[in-house]
Amino acid sequence: MILLRLYFLILFSSVPLIYSLYTYGSIKSIGNVSLIYLRNIVYFVYFRKIALCGILIMEVTIMDEKKWEIPRGPAATAAKNKYRDKNYDRMELAVPKGMKARVEEIYKELGYASKNAFVVDAIKEKYEHDTGKQWS
Repeated sequence: MILLRLYFLILFSSVPLIYSLYTYGSIKSIGNVSLIYLRNIVYFVYFRKIALCGILIMEVTIMDEKKWEIPRGPAATAAKNKYRDKNYDRMELAVPKGMKARVEEIYKELGYASKNAFVVDAIKEKYEHDTGKQWS
């Protein structure tokens, strides 16, 4: 995220006035460009209609974004395994040759995020179709 400040200093008046404008935005790296250069740009502006001469100063400040580190190491692995064991049951599925590849094609065609999500939905749908009861 960048913070952009624009200052306009009116010259040749009895009391110098400073007007400040704030704009927020973000800079994303393009390709291999990882360095962003900080520049202060000074423009000399002359307003003919109001007969004022001024200086427009733009100050750009690059603010660091918070980056959350993904926990790694044996303690993190143990915590992930504990969560998985507590919340999920594992089940192995044996299918005839060639069916695995066909299931991969089908779940992608239907827009499922994973084979697992497709298989779970298929099991629930089959149960509801055969029994007439809703899966709970």
